[in-house]
Amino acid sequence: MNFSELYKKFMVSFHKTNLWIKHKYRKHKFKINVNGLILLILLVYFWNDIFISIPSGHSGVLWHRFSGTVTDDVYNEGLAVILPIDKMFIYDLRIHNFNDSMSILTSEGLYVNLKYSFRYRPVADSVCVIHQKIGPDYESKVIKPEVQGAALSILGNYPPEKLYKMSTLFIQSTIKHLLTKELETGS
Repeated sequence: MNFSELYKKFMVSFHKTNLWIKHKYRKHKFKINVNGLILLILLVYFWNDIFISIPSGHSGVLWHRFSGTVTDDVYNEGLAVILPIDKMFIYDLRIHNFNDSMSILTSEGLYVNLKYSFRYRPVADSVCVIHQKIGPDYESKVIKPEVQGAALSILGNYPPEKLYKMSTLFIQSTIKHLLTKELETGS
């Protein structure tokens, strides 16, 4: 069998298939058009739930309605297509800055007012675990209490006079060391 015979057989088969499709379409034209219109309406209605845009510097965590959080796949920036019954949680992976103040009870029983600020950035690979175990408001549930706890545990051991004489760099490095150890172990 040469190429021209194969081509003729293909064209005959293609023509028969085309005629069969046209026949079925004419026979079921109303049903096909109504179903197509319903599908189009559903697509337009659920557009924002199906096509998720993840901006630059962000990551997405997918939550399936029937199986829960997908922990082995982080969605990077760009367009993600999901089922409308599922939900995409978007996390900002850029550096965050937080300013606050608190009172610390020193070793001599005096309160010292402290203004502090800290920076943090979630690690892209751990966003799924953060979402599953802590949730989207991890800053107020974990980061802020850990920073306050570290400041209290370190600065509360000194009398006020020594706190004023201590180097700010020493205080920062001590708190940073304690926080790094605490947050990496997850305790």
